[in-house]
Amino acid sequence: MFAVAVIAGFIAPFKPWRWGIFVVLLQPYALFIQYQAGPFIIVSLFFFVFMAVAIGCAYIGKVLRSHVKQ
Repeated sequence: MFAVAVIAGFIAPFKPWRWGIFVVLLQPYALFIQYQAGPFIIVSLFFFVFMAVAIGCAYIGKVLRSHVKQ
């Protein structure tokens, strides 16, 4: 999940915070579709805690891209 945020931030460095949010917001929907609102839907709410880390990873991808282009 965090590697995807870094790659997305590297590929599209404009507003990298959206990639961190996008990657994390997909997790609860995937669990809901897969388990039909079973007990795992409560666990999926903990993915929102990882949103800050994913956003940070996307910014790392942006910084890496700026260093590679120089």
